[in-house]
Amino acid sequence: MIIKDSFLKFLREHKIPMSENPEPLALLIDDATKAAWNNQGLPSDQVSTENGTILTNSERYPLMIDPQMQANRWIKELEKGPEKEKGRDGGQNRSRLLIIRPTQNVNEYALNLELCISQGLPVLLENIDENIDPIFDSLLAQKKIKQGGSWKLKFGDNFVDYSPDFRFYVTTKLPRPHYPPEVCVKVTLLNFTVTPEGLEDNMLNIVVKAEEPSMEEKRQNNIIEYFKNKDRQKQTEDNILQMLSEASGNILDNEELVETLKRSKFEAQEIENKLQEQKRDQEKFQVIRNFYQKVARRVSALFFVVADLANIEPVYQYSLDWYIGLYLEAIRTSTPGKERRCENIIEKFTEILYDNVCRSLLEKDKLLFSFLICMKVMQAEDKVTTAELRFLMVGGTKIETEKPNPTDGWLTQKQWASI
Repeated sequence: MIIKDSFLKFLREHKIPMSENPEPLALLIDDATKAAWNNQGLPSDQVSTENGTILTNSERYPLMIDPQMQANRWIKELEKGPEKEKGRDGGQNRSRLLIIRPTQNVNEYALNLELCISQGLPVLLENIDENIDPIFDSLLAQKKIKQGGSWKLKFGDNFVDYSPDFRFYVTTKLPRPHYPPEVCVKVTLLNFTVTPEGLEDNMLNIVVKAEEPSMEEKRQNNIIEYFKNKDRQKQTEDNILQMLSEASGNILDNEELVETLKRSKFEAQEIENKLQEQKRDQEKFQVIRNFYQKVARRVSALFFVVADLANIEPVYQYSLDWYIGLYLEAIRTSTPGKERRCENIIEKFTEILYDNVCRSLLEKDKLLFSFLICMKVMQAEDKVTTAELRFLMVGGTKIETEKPNPTDGWLTQKQWASI
């Protein structure tokens, strides 16, 4: 929010034209890129999109708070890219992304890291704790110097050739890490902790992909093609305007210009027809997604119940991958039937989740876990309000009432006010 407000202030101070409801992200990223990110595993909520935009446009290397490993998976998909090398077995392709972990000895990856820096290949340092190896200090600070017309980057005690295409990502699974100021000023600190909106969309994609695999694949391709066609449409319009503005003399006498305009008009009409067809397909896909919406809403809500168990005992920590595994098992083993399919998945998932979580809970916490599930379900179904839940947890806070206490003292004034 602070970054967004500052950006809007910059636009106003420099008198840069903007719409009534300006969206700064529109100047930094297009819809086609956002759709590609979503296909690669980045949640589609606003927070995740802003994080991705900052990550790809910031000059400093990102340090991502990623307890659910969403950013980690997205970076791995993002950096697969078109360039892949065949593995030694000849059949498998491996990404050009170099993955480093703090548990490795520096001698194991130092040579490969220097090679990535010089050739402009991406590097991911994953699962760090609150202490970062000092060997990365100069790398994070981007201590570069220019020698003989080329850039050199200090790494350890040496200076290695630096390619401007080099990218360095850092992730941590700690939910609330504390990094000293000397680290924070060197990196772009981003919080990729899962949000309710992003998780709900992710769970919806999972259930639709499991129930309607061909339809979901077609929907993903449709989204990418739609935004590509939108870009083509904009480029065609821009080309027409450019040609008209550069034309001199009588336009009708310029046969080349007239022919180009005719061809552009035909292409524009063809793109418009494709966009209309894709819009109709999107409406069909949305009907299917709306059918499974309540499943995604329930499953995403219950995840935060499981995540909150860590506030009771630190050992009660569960990964999102494990949670998604239970979700897929519930989809696979629930009772078939189109009419009650959503209800069957919800019931089966709740049962599987309760059984698996209770195995790892102390006996004293099982009743509390049941209560938390009940309250979350009632909140999701609008059967209990926040005010009612607060009253249940902390009681009444009023003392004065409009009507006097009618009892002879067997109810205190606070008890009467609560009633």
